[in-house]
Amino acid sequence: MITNEEKAFSCQTPLKSKFFSEEKYYIDTHCHLCDCEHVDDLLEHAAKANVKIVISCGTSEEDWNENEHYAEKSQISQQNILDPSIAKIHQTFVIPFFGYHPWFLDKRTPQWKENLIKKLTQHPCSGVGEIGIDKLKTDKSKKGSYPSLETQCSAFKEQLDIAYQMNRPCSVHCVRAVGNLYTILCEQRDINRLPPAIILHSYGGPPDFVPLLLEAGSPSCRISSLVKKEEASSSSTPSSSIFTDTKKDNDKGQSHLTKPSIALPESELGNPSSLSKIHEQQLKKKKVKRQLQHPDFYHDSHVWFSFSGTIFDHSKDNIVSQSASFVPLNRLLIETDAPTFDSKYASYKEGLSSEPSAVVSVAEELLNAIKNKKASENSSSTTSQDETEHFSSLANDTEELTPDSLQNILYHNFLNCYKSIL
Repeated sequence: MITNEEKAFSCQTPLKSKFFSEEKYYIDTHCHLCDCEHVDDLLEHAAKANVKIVISCGTSEEDWNENEHYAEKSQISQQNILDPSIAKIHQTFVIPFFGYHPWFLDKRTPQWKENLIKKLTQHPCSGVGEIGIDKLKTDKSKKGSYPSLETQCSAFKEQLDIAYQMNRPCSVHCVRAVGNLYTILCEQRDINRLPPAIILHSYGGPPDFVPLLLEAGSPSCRISSLVKKEEASSSSTPSSSIFTDTKKDNDKGQSHLTKPSIALPESELGNPSSLSKIHEQQLKKKKVKRQLQHPDFYHDSHVWFSFSGTIFDHSKDNIVSQSASFVPLNRLLIETDAPTFDSKYASYKEGLSSEPSAVVSVAEELLNAIKNKKASENSSSTTSQDETEHFSSLANDTEELTPDSLQNILYHNFLNCYKSIL
């Protein structure tokens, strides 16, 4: 049994340098090979594109065996992942994740948890996923609805706890439920039962959520306790429930806020930027704003942000690029979520499709997003000093960021994020 102290140490200590290959490669941290056609061809394309590791996520018991098959066929193991020569091998290895997606919880068998634990036990180099919460269609009166929010949250917490007990990373789906996600992560953090890594797959929330989610996954954070002490004397709202998601329709599934429990101007309700104002009001008396914003404050956070083909969407109402540029460099991961978002990949580059090899293009666009944000900050003359402090507090040193250096960062992030199974 792994002790809590050992888990905490594991989250803060990087892998030993001898495990880092001098020749870096790309990793697709989230896809669904079970939903893809011609998988052998796709893995061949990935190998040619220097994508040497693909994480294939299950969504229900129905696809766990198939996911297992792809991993066993590639002969994945901790040893070959950490072998420096992997970059020279013309092969792509598959890491399997097993879990219940919130859409498919109605398919659970009475033994689903036992079956999940069995799969994880059989495959030491595996994780839990895809799991999470999706509020897009939780109205049972409507056709094509998902399981209730209560059912989703309960199953999500059960699978988080399995990931914690087995010391496995987990890949998390979250649509219009960032408030619920924040609450659950805070609860798990406060009882010291967070999984070693929580990857927010295909992240699509506003930039404002980034520091809060990092906080929710950071055992050393004391924000919750500060707020709870304050609410005991002022009856203010707990930090873990200071916001919920909007009811406004948004087919893109982006997360926003509804009317908060503390006063804000009517014009700001539902505005993602309101999140920071709400949180700052909650924390103002304890003067922790600067500490909250400083990236060092999250050095032990278990939360990571992964970006997919949605980053190719350059429409005005798409906030993915903004969020990607706001995440600290050492918390970034990339994925394809193949075979979804195929049209977005095709619109980015002729002939590009949603498959693991396309993660190289995701890295290119991620670099563009980071560079564009830096250029925008440098050219802006209207941003107030407070706004600059807030937006730059998590800013990355991007002056010398190149495709090679970003690839190096993403490679190291993968090893640090998934080190509990490596």
